[in-house]
Amino acid sequence: MSFFEPVAATARRQHGLITRAQLDATGLTDRKVRTLVEHGTLVRKRRGLYVIAGAPGTWHQRLLIEVLAGG
Repeated sequence: MSFFEPVAATARRQHGLITRAQLDATGLTDRKVRTLVEHGTLVRKRRGLYVIAGAPGTWHQRLLIEVLAGG
């Protein structure tokens, strides 16, 4: 199993979104998250909130961004 599979599984359930806390829960280090952002695999939407590159931007996703960003 790839290190990214748990990240992708969580993001699939959340319209392509994942929080920093969820990334931490998968065991990703700060360095690995930075690398994923630098390579464009993760795109930062808000502080502590990322979207998987290529996930379609839908109104569900935009709504969930607001919900997750609000805590």
